[in-house]
Amino acid sequence: MELSPPVSTVSAGFAHTCARASNGTVRCWGWNQFGQLGDGTLTHRPTPVTVVGLDRVVEVVVGHAHSCARRDDGTVRCWGLNSSGQLGNNTRRNSGVPVAVSGITGVVQLALGEGHTCARLGDHTLRCWGDNTHGQLGDGTATSRPFAGAVPALAGVEEVEAGNLHTCARLADTTVRCWGASNFGQVGDGYAETHYRPAVVAGLRGAGALALGHYRS
Repeated sequence: MELSPPVSTVSAGFAHTCARASNGTVRCWGWNQFGQLGDGTLTHRPTPVTVVGLDRVVEVVVGHAHSCARRDDGTVRCWGLNSSGQLGNNTRRNSGVPVAVSGITGVVQLALGEGHTCARLGDHTLRCWGDNTHGQLGDGTATSRPFAGAVPALAGVEEVEAGNLHTCARLADTTVRCWGASNFGQVGDGYAETHYRPAVVAGLRGAGALALGHYRS
């Protein structure tokens, strides 16, 4: 089945998928238990449905059970599961339609994990929100939060990616910093323990791109 208007990009999560169309709208399909398809229902969809009230989208990214879109004005809308505040609207209520992430503009890239969300800003800094039980927000605590907060002392960020319970950033000096769960060594600094602040990935320089999986980077 061909979508109309034509699809520009696609992002897939645990059991749902979203596609950004060339006209700046978004269509999603699959699992919808928490409203992550954004059509205002909790009905699972075997074919794409339009995310309501959303236009001028330049990026859509899907997490485990939530979805977020970056609009051309640098603001962000999210929908779906919000048990850890991963929608960023200062609540923990699920939403079947897009809600605005509080107090954040100038976003140029999004990254979604299982229960957390991060945004790279035009000034090459990071803001993250949502689940922080494994330090995946990088603020030195294990306190989850439903609003965007800075990752301290991290500058020159060129790319951010999120895994299941960890996050990594590629810096302008071509090194990589990671933080969060590292029970399988996914932070990459040689220690299989939770990291609440960004740690340098050992012996890695010249990085040009990042890719994170469930328990690996």
